[in-house]
Amino acid sequence: MDNQVNVMLDKAVYDQLVSLQHGSMQDMNDVIERLIFHGERKVRLEVEEPHYTMEQELQRERDGVFASSGICS
Repeated sequence: MDNQVNVMLDKAVYDQLVSLQHGSMQDMNDVIERLIFHGERKVRLEVEEPHYTMEQELQRERDGVFASSGICS
């Protein structure tokens, strides 16, 4: 491989990737590529909660959304 980058992974994530290596996926790159590209189409990775703009976050703070979390300013 001529075009490589170094990546740091948590041990638990690494172990899960290793556990997926089987059959035709003998290399970590194959596993990661298979996870990202499903059936030749790129898989969108989404978070479970919406993203807010800075103004929306400030309004949420004014509305008391964070009051019980201990992160209120």
